[in-house]
Amino acid sequence: MEKELRPMSSLYLGEGGEKVDLPESIRSIYGDLYIPERADRMYVYANFVSSIDGAVSLNIPGLCDGAQISGHSPYDAMIMGMLRSIADVVVIGKGTLMASPNHLWLPEIIFPKFKEEFRMIRASLNKREHPLTVVVTSEGIIEPFYRLFQTEDIPVLILTTDKGTKALKENKFPDRIKIRALKDSGLLTSNEILKAIKGLYRFNNILIEGGPVLLSEFLQEMTLDELFLTIAHQIVGRDESFHRPSLVETAVFNPGRQLWAKLCDIRKSEDDLFLRYSFR
Repeated sequence: MEKELRPMSSLYLGEGGEKVDLPESIRSIYGDLYIPERADRMYVYANFVSSIDGAVSLNIPGLCDGAQISGHSPYDAMIMGMLRSIADVVVIGKGTLMASPNHLWLPEIIFPKFKEEFRMIRASLNKREHPLTVVVTSEGIIEPFYRLFQTEDIPVLILTTDKGTKALKENKFPDRIKIRALKDSGLLTSNEILKAIKGLYRFNNILIEGGPVLLSEFLQEMTLDELFLTIAHQIVGRDESFHRPSLVETAVFNPGRQLWAKLCDIRKSEDDLFLRYSFR
């Protein structure tokens, strides 16, 4: 039997910016959603779920996605769908793609119950039917059989390097999949990724969905505006022999270069917390 979603409790709701016209079925559960008004540049935000002890993945084959951390929380899935519905672009890394080979980064995929509501949100914001999915892979070691690449009506762009392009061209990707090399080799920086996206269309809202290596790039270069973070009520643990990724994996912020965030929203549902931090 499908669980009925009750209104979330707002412990602290920061207002300001542009109010999104949410359908009543979503607003009655989540409340109001405000996004910053960006006249001069794109609004870049990320969405992650973490355990109490900071893990964002169990790091077990077949059980690597966020649903294992959230306990398949319908509230977390609804918010993820809502955030996808306002996005022009969803950016993922190679690891996120490989962890969910049958997934599509669309709002109605993560929360089918509100498929029509998500369509209404996109229409009210004059968005395209589907957000552009951007896959970031420096080495180009991905296969064309993933569902994302085989679904014809979803626009996809692979950002890579010259080295990665050679590896990708050895596989037979559908012609509609755009592949763009940004430099010879090495990790792609967030500024390089955003510059490539900006050069395509007039995009406003860029959603970063992972993984932690990709998020680290955006935090290091301070190109992330906001982070939506679900704290799920479980502890997963880790030890010296078994690594479980945390929110940030390839960046270190030491004294003298700390990265502080402003808490601008707290919501609660049952035993989970839904936080929103600003970095601007």
